[in-house]
Amino acid sequence: MEGILLTKQALRYTPAGVPVIEIAIKHTSIQMDGKKPRSVELEIDAQGFGDMAMRLSALSEGEAVSLRGFLAKRTQRSSRLVLHVNELVNQTTSD
Repeated sequence: MEGILLTKQALRYTPAGVPVIEIAIKHTSIQMDGKKPRSVELEIDAQGFGDMAMRLSALSEGEAVSLRGFLAKRTQRSSRLVLHVNELVNQTTSD
């Protein structure tokens, strides 16, 4: 998923001490639907845990990001989906 980092919450820790962060991404693209172009615009919530949470926390709101991961329910009882980020691709660095 490629998009712009809209918001990020403060880095927090689980009771077991694992870092976790929640972010929101805005994605805009043109996709082919059948043989016709379709404009796609959406916002999706995402989460990162452990080292990924630390990397995501270093990003700035408004920054372009490319993320890979999987969709899962936010909680076992929820029907809302969240992207669990396990790869941050093409992150620009200030080296």
